[in-house]
Amino acid sequence: MKASLNFEDGVVVKLPQEITDRLRKELIKDDGQLKVDQFRAVAEVSCIRIAIMSNSNDVWDKKAGHSDYDKSNAMATHLLTPYEIREIIEGLTEMLGD
Repeated sequence: MKASLNFEDGVVVKLPQEITDRLRKELIKDDGQLKVDQFRAVAEVSCIRIAIMSNSNDVWDKKAGHSDYDKSNAMATHLLTPYEIREIIEGLTEMLGD
């Protein structure tokens, strides 16, 4: 799946598959965590566990399947269903005007 960058001045840059793959690999590390600033997400069996860290350099020390999230280094964690994730994405897209 190719990606594109949409700039504020309306310019759209299509990214080649190789760059898209490299960016995805950088954003989704080998530990299975999606990392964006202080936000972390980890896929669980049928849901997504999200976590908010104290700063963007922190690495979440709990991986999917771990039952003791209360003792992790996250400021907060929450479990979301695929339906809830889709609703969040749709709502954020509307807020951005895309």
